[in-house]
Amino acid sequence: MKVRIETPWSSNCELSSGIQTLVWIDDYKPALTLYKSMFELSGFRVLTASDGAAGIELVATNRVDAVVTDYEMPGMNGEAVATLIKQSQPNLPVIMFSGSAVALKHAGHVVDAFCDKAGPRKELLAVIHKLIGNRSLPSIPTRTGEKELTSRLPA
Repeated sequence: MKVRIETPWSSNCELSSGIQTLVWIDDYKPALTLYKSMFELSGFRVLTASDGAAGIELVATNRVDAVVTDYEMPGMNGEAVATLIKQSQPNLPVIMFSGSAVALKHAGHVVDAFCDKAGPRKELLAVIHKLIGNRSLPSIPTRTGEKELTSRLPA
């Protein structure tokens, strides 16, 4: 069964009835609310956590297709979150979504992709699409072999 929806990134997308689940971890709660709404409009189920420990708990207790995490968070940073997730579920895609200039340097070895918060959301959606496949996601062109998106933040 196909479902046709409109999204902010592409019009008239067709989605399969199987819904992909993202865990989104960010200590900035207004951004969590915004991204949850945006990506639910694109056909995802989005579970949110405002700290690393809560995010890890969501991953442990739910069927999850990908994790999107910020880098700079109190208590446990995104590198620690990604490392713990990869230890228990090495094939689960983890995307570092951060505005931190040091995030890629410190966490690039453990995450599957890095996206700059200052970049277009269409690029983030394309990375998610690439990492979890096109089973039920809007079709957005991606660059082959791209692991890291261009950083737009000053050092």
